[in-house]
Amino acid sequence: MAAFLLAVLTFGVGLALRHRRLPRWLTGLGTISYSVYLVHPVLLAVSDATIGRGRQNNLVLEVGFYAVLLPLCVLTYRYVEAPAQRWGRRLVGRERVPEPALSRAGSRS
Repeated sequence: MAAFLLAVLTFGVGLALRHRRLPRWLTGLGTISYSVYLVHPVLLAVSDATIGRGRQNNLVLEVGFYAVLLPLCVLTYRYVEAPAQRWGRRLVGRERVPEPALSRAGSRS
């Protein structure tokens, strides 16, 4: 129930602020968010395999993790995600087949 209420609150705040300008760093973070979603488990696995994970959180390691994650995600967005999106849009644009024309009554012409 708490997750549902937080989701409703999040969407409500987004809806209330939809016409306001957001800070550039925040919109940039939103732009790379899918890359963060995809890259962070890989970076965690690499980090665990090389450095290991302590029993308690270490602020220096957490800051270091984000200091590596965010620039890496900017690069994966710029050189993988954005080109793949452009390629997908071009591909869809080429394969569009015109739909058959329908008359006003809804029957095929």
